[in-house]
Amino acid sequence: MKKSICMFIVSIWALCMFGNLSAYDKQDLQQLLETRECEACDLSYANLEFLNLKNVQLSFANLEGAQLSYACLTGANLTDAHLVSARLENAELKNANLSGANLEKAILTHAGLKDADLSGASLVTSYAVNADFENARLADTNFEYANLFWANFSAALLKNANFKHAYLRKARFEDSELTGTVFDGATWDDNKVCKVGSQGRCIR
Repeated sequence: MKKSICMFIVSIWALCMFGNLSAYDKQDLQQLLETRECEACDLSYANLEFLNLKNVQLSFANLEGAQLSYACLTGANLTDAHLVSARLENAELKNANLSGANLEKAILTHAGLKDADLSGASLVTSYAVNADFENARLADTNFEYANLFWANFSAALLKNANFKHAYLRKARFEDSELTGTVFDGATWDDNKVCKVGSQGRCIR
């Protein structure tokens, strides 16, 4: 009896924890693949790895937990998309529009975001090691607690961006616009922490 109860509890726990891993709408996925347009679609936890999704229209789409590693998303419209915990390792997002997107806890290792628009996007606690944000539009973007080791922000527009408590060792900011950018508590290249009041630069 006790064993049956334990098995029942474990089953309920597993359902709660993992039941949404295939939560995407199959019709939405088919629509994306056939028309390359699927605004406000439910593609949560869908496997889209290695796909050619160049110039797709996915504004307001739910891509939580989606597998997008090595996907080509050049020029894609992901305005206000929900990409929490999405996997975007080595994804190509050059010229993509991610303004207002939620990328919290997303994995962006080696992702190419050159010339992309992430204005007002949230990358809180994201993992973007060696990601390329060169010449990207990042005004008002929130990188709080993000891991940005070796990330490239050269020539990026970072006006009023938030890097509080972010990990910025080896990150590059050559020729970037840092007006109003906040670095309070961020770990800088020399492994020192930026003091409170670090605006536009890291005060150590």
